[in-house]
Amino acid sequence: EELADKFREDDRCVIETGNMLDMEETSMRDGSEITIHTIKTPVCDESGTRIGILGIFRDITGRKLMEREKMLVESTLQYSQAELNLKNEISELLLSTRDLHEILHMILVAATAKEALGFNRAFLFLMKEDKNFLHGIVATGALTRDEAYQTWARMAEKPQTLPELFQSHRRDISGHDAAITSLVQQIKIPLTDQSSIFTRAVFRQQSFNMLNTGDLSVFDRSVIGCLGGVPFVL
Repeated sequence: EELADKFREDDRCVIETGNMLDMEETSMRDGSEITIHTIKTPVCDESGTRIGILGIFRDITGRKLMEREKMLVESTLQYSQAELNLKNEISELLLSTRDLHEILHMILVAATAKEALGFNRAFLFLMKEDKNFLHGIVATGALTRDEAYQTWARMAEKPQTLPELFQSHRRDISGHDAAITSLVQQIKIPLTDQSSIFTRAVFRQQSFNMLNTGDLSVFDRSVIGCLGGVPFVL
């Protein structure tokens, strides 16, 4: 009944205004969504008086499904191409140096780039000969939240491509990340507590996206706090 009322209202509008109605509408039929292309135009007599309506209805459900599938494929291809381009850029830059410390630093810079994960800081910890500890190796990003906000503000004013970001850090690695790298290199994380998220990340390959630290051990909370607090991804 509601649909019939709408059709009558559409007919009245065409008769009163003399304008053609051309629209696509979706509705449910037997539990499935269908799309109907409707054209309604006024019919006039010899004197120009509108005496009726000519209506054309066409089921275009199949065409709309094909259009949506085409858009999905194109979107997937664009995403895949962008991802491939990003990987190629990173690979070329990593191959441009043989210095391990510089390579590790570049990986962290890529993690903080807008085109990648968009973090405001990143840290790398590695196990050395003693596999009972994680040792801070290198870091990138702002040391404090205020510095992070200032950095993002500068990047918003003057965006950099990933290669430009690499090159700016490469020209002055010590200047960009000296403070935060120095902080990280002072941190040594024991891997003996089986409940620690750091131990679980290393030995169980678990990942964590921490929005609060209430359920963590005192030590885990202190490390995360030292590294800038939550949100924290491990």
